[in-house]
Amino acid sequence: MNSIFTKTLYSLLLFGPSLTIAQNRDLENRIAQTVREYGEIESANTVDIRSPMASTILSVATEGKTVKKGDTLVQLDAREVREKIEQQSMVVTTAKAELTQAQVILDSLKTEFNGKLAITEMAVEVANLGLRRFMAKDGELALRQKEIDLEIKFGKERLSQLQKTAEKAKSLNDSEEKTEELAKIAMAINEAEAKLSLTNAKKIFLNKHFQKEKLAALQLALSKAQNEKLIGIGNFEKQVKIQEANMLASKTALTIQQSKLDQLKEIAFNCNAASPIDGLVIYPAASAGRGARVSKIEVGAKVIDNQLIMKVADSKKLQMKVSVNQSRIRRIRVGQTAVIRVDAAGDLKLSGKVLQINTAPEPSVWLSNDVKRYSVIVSIENPPSFLRLGMTGVVEINAPAGED
Repeated sequence: MNSIFTKTLYSLLLFGPSLTIAQNRDLENRIAQTVREYGEIESANTVDIRSPMASTILSVATEGKTVKKGDTLVQLDAREVREKIEQQSMVVTTAKAELTQAQVILDSLKTEFNGKLAITEMAVEVANLGLRRFMAKDGELALRQKEIDLEIKFGKERLSQLQKTAEKAKSLNDSEEKTEELAKIAMAINEAEAKLSLTNAKKIFLNKHFQKEKLAALQLALSKAQNEKLIGIGNFEKQVKIQEANMLASKTALTIQQSKLDQLKEIAFNCNAASPIDGLVIYPAASAGRGARVSKIEVGAKVIDNQLIMKVADSKKLQMKVSVNQSRIRRIRVGQTAVIRVDAAGDLKLSGKVLQINTAPEPSVWLSNDVKRYSVIVSIENPPSFLRLGMTGVVEINAPAGED
């Protein structure tokens, strides 16, 4: 234990006034249970204010100023970004028009298709009706077959009657009238036989040729109508897919361009930065390390994109930041209690707890023999109103050595 506190306690034990055994034990317990480090008061709630773009400062809150939430902290020259907003707005308008046009074309395709589909469906229905009309029980084919069957029936009956008449006429006595009558009957029989033969041929033609040809023609008409319907649907679906792809491309382009416009508007809005909290304005250090320089924060100064312009620190929520030697950091635990003595507050003792222990060491300091130290954050419970950021003091953390 190489802290000043430890050495002082040992000096008191060796060279100070005589202590009782109980007092010695109490002092030894304090040495064994306490990690004592020097630190500085900082805000527990600090917000960085950064430039949204490379620009020039038009106005800025002075360092150390107390601000309220919503107060303007800095105004940057936003003329360049406003010009970009106007240009990008035109691009977005064009993208919206292209999307609207793509939608109009798609709607037109659907309307046109619906009309053509209705026609092709009607053609299919007409072909179906024609086929059913021909093949139905009471359809065209059945009627023709009935007609022919009736013709055959009546033809056979007439022929039979004529044949009976001829037999009766033969039984009559021979005479000139008998001969004429038989000749007339023979001609009628020949005519009836010819008609019956023709009717039978019609029936054969109807069943063997006409039925097949008519049925094939009707089925072909139906297939053609159905095929035209399917081709129409296929062509429509292809055109719709192409147009939907165009719409998707237009939507994507609009989304991208709108996002760019929104980003530009956000940048323009952030050029007038308002304080997000009540607090104190703190400017960053002038040096950025390794010889780099940061522009001085003042009206007319140039800032780069994402440059830290200032911090706003909540002066009511305070904490202590201390640096603990690597030999004792393992004794520190989040939640351990601590006693805080601020230099400017005399003997006043404040209570606190360990909030955070950094896992990475602090940057090495020249001539430090490369001894690693780690930052520890300790809360300050009920801080008095006179405490200020940057005040220094001592923090005694209750960290027993047995917890190594």
